[in-house]
Amino acid sequence: MKDVGNDSKWNSTVNKSSKINSNKFQLEGNLGEVECNIIKIEQNKIIIINISGDIFILMGYKLNPIFIPLPFKGFLQIPSYGWSLIKPPKIATEVFFWIEYDNKEDKNIIEETGVIILNSLKKYSEYLERGHDLDDYIKEEMQTILLI
Repeated sequence: MKDVGNDSKWNSTVNKSSKINSNKFQLEGNLGEVECNIIKIEQNKIIIINISGDIFILMGYKLNPIFIPLPFKGFLQIPSYGWSLIKPPKIATEVFFWIEYDNKEDKNIIEETGVIILNSLKKYSEYLERGHDLDDYIKEEMQTILLI
């Protein structure tokens, strides 16, 4: 989420992205040209975007990290190192994704687009979680590798 407005880097439905200001950006892609205004953003938790110029009205993501439950709580003593707080390791992130739209006839294309966006986001986040640099990510190469 710290890369908001740079959707062309990871989103397979977006060909070009231009940042207008810190809360506004423009996207060109499969469904045409849109202007996006960030309504709400909490880093690594939620983003809600108002979209104009397309079949979408509102789009949002809510991220929920999932951790391995530990059989104990609090501090753990490590010999010769003193007390340390143990945090459970994150194993996944659950993503709630929604799109609001007016025209019922657009339902199929919106569902297809939503699946593409979620798959793109998943591939991008997995790439970053493996420790790779976001500047090196090339979505076309990742699509080819993951489709084989």
